[in-house]
Amino acid sequence: MGLTVDASAQQCGHIAARLGLTYERHVIGTREIPRHPSRPLHRSSHHTVSDGSPQSTPLWFLLDGDDILFSTTAGKQKLRNIARDARATFAVYNPTNDMSYVEVRGTIVVTEDPTANTRDRIVQKHGYADGSAFDAPGTQRFTLRLTPTKITGR
Repeated sequence: MGLTVDASAQQCGHIAARLGLTYERHVIGTREIPRHPSRPLHRSSHHTVSDGSPQSTPLWFLLDGDDILFSTTAGKQKLRNIARDARATFAVYNPTNDMSYVEVRGTIVVTEDPTANTRDRIVQKHGYADGSAFDAPGTQRFTLRLTPTKITGR
């Protein structure tokens, strides 16, 4: 499935700029997304729980080409939600303008991350040397890879 962008590349550039993102017209096939934040942003991931109600989780992320990566540990509700329904929404909000945002809809693929490489790459982006202080010894880590199918925002 190709990516649907509900705005022109120029509009996406303006959206990204308002969010403090550097917008690069990055196209692989029909995919096109804004890339790497240049300052801290409010962001959250949204899934549905088994009764159909939404679950929203604030979390750190990392852009990897067209995809958005997250890291989580075994036993988390978001893993159970994704196992049941891999569709998700990820939103990034401008901290100085609540009406300015980018929303990415897509599907998530979960893979084991035995070396916690994704976790470490994400926490390094936020100024930590590595993520070992975030986990107890023996913690099982997973990488969540959100592949965009639709991007909206203003």
